[in-house]
Amino acid sequence: MTSPNGNTLSIEREHPAHAIVLIPDLELVDDPVTYGIEFMQDFIGATGGFAHLLDISELLRIVQAAEMIAERNTTTTLMMAFDYYLMERAKKAVDAGTLCIEVLLRFADNETTAD
Repeated sequence: MTSPNGNTLSIEREHPAHAIVLIPDLELVDDPVTYGIEFMQDFIGATGGFAHLLDISELLRIVQAAEMIAERNTTTTLMMAFDYYLMERAKKAVDAGTLCIEVLLRFADNETTAD
């Protein structure tokens, strides 16, 4: 990975902030409870990071949301927006009690929310 100036960036890989598992379709998960609160707590405890179970459509929505967030703020990079949106999505997953969720970005009065 490089910076916008072309400098090589060092990335800490031992404890990633996000672990993304890409599956063909979220509907293939037979038992969403398997990826519920207990799984999330165990994963956070073991890694210090957040697990994300995504299908291709959800990953595309996250990338598009990050682009929209970054475009609205001159100091927010695309990677910062991507990280922010994944964090907001993780909060929604906790609220839903499962990693098997779909989230849409909505802007309301210049405030970003994930629904």
